[in-house]
Amino acid sequence: MQRADLGSEFRAAFKVALDRLREERVPGTPWPGVLSKRGVKRMGMKRFPFYVVFVATDTTWVVLAVAHHRRRPGYWRRRLRHALSPGGENDQATPAGVRKS
Repeated sequence: MQRADLGSEFRAAFKVALDRLREERVPGTPWPGVLSKRGVKRMGMKRFPFYVVFVATDTTWVVLAVAHHRRRPGYWRRRLRHALSPGGENDQATPAGVRKS
């Protein structure tokens, strides 16, 4: 049986993760393997099996994905190149940027 308020709880957990990023209280954990060399990090969402996958630019954290711990691993990797290119973080086809404090 599905709970009616689960979507609201997921959005709230995502907002908490973004707030933590914005305030830089939690720097995130480097993504395992080669992607850590490109600055990709992840932060777990409380109560849900998802990571907020992000990378830092000079002025923002670029959220590449909200990725499930096990389903479709790495589906977001193609976004990384565009997110790190000049001006890429402002394009609608790219992930969202969260301003650093």
